[in-house]
Amino acid sequence: MKEVFYQLTHRKIAAIVSGSPDKPVLLALHGWLDNAGSFAFIQNKFPDHFFVAIDLPGHGHSDHKSADAHYHFLDWAEDIYQLIQHNNWQNITLIGHSMGGMISTVLAASFPELFIKLCNIEAVGVLVTQQSKVPEQVRKAILSRQKQISRQKVTYPSVQAAIKARVLHGDISAQSVENIVVRGLLQINTGYTWRADNRLRSESIIRLTEQQAVTLVEEIQCPVLIIKGSNGYKMVEQGIEHFGKHYKYMTCEVVDGGHHCHLDSPEQTAKVILEFVNK
Repeated sequence: MKEVFYQLTHRKIAAIVSGSPDKPVLLALHGWLDNAGSFAFIQNKFPDHFFVAIDLPGHGHSDHKSADAHYHFLDWAEDIYQLIQHNNWQNITLIGHSMGGMISTVLAASFPELFIKLCNIEAVGVLVTQQSKVPEQVRKAILSRQKQISRQKVTYPSVQAAIKARVLHGDISAQSVENIVVRGLLQINTGYTWRADNRLRSESIIRLTEQQAVTLVEEIQCPVLIIKGSNGYKMVEQGIEHFGKHYKYMTCEVVDGGHHCHLDSPEQTAKVILEFVNK
């Protein structure tokens, strides 16, 4: 595995890649506030593919957006489209975890000619807002953006202290999260702080409506695999129940672990993905 950088129109994208570029592409998109380290435990399980795990803009070693910009997952879909066009990739299999799975859902629906399979880990459909809740969502987002302007990043005395803090804020073990934390840290004079852009912590200013989300799912032409952690998020179970019937070709597998089940049970997860990819 090695780190590479791709220059897009307005920003640089960092990635960890493995395998030969002339092999079929597995493009992996991580979850919110994670980075390419999210796939470190499974990436070397696909020797017959070119595995590309990226840092989404604002995360990991990728560029942040300009000072007058904000982040929305639909904009990340455009970044990934640019990345694909830049490299002339075709017949791609998408692997998305959590928020990365929602971005993958949008891409597979909008550009079906590019993707042959979609594998989402602890992600089904996209997050939605009830139509009546739109003003409330906009209000919360604007207020949270204003709050982030003056918010200072937390500093940790050591890498281990940062790992401990990350474990306390999620259902994940220190062993599972270590690669994400190490890649996500920046060493400064007073210790370590997060590389991720503080603006990522703002509320989404608007989300798709339920009908828009259903339409996206219905437009996905390729086979879809949903991987659910045995102790994963309840919203994933709800998503399978709600969106499952709208996929044309969807299967679901359960693996041991929580929301980051691909880190909790990498061998099991990789096996499930390989069987799906090679089917």
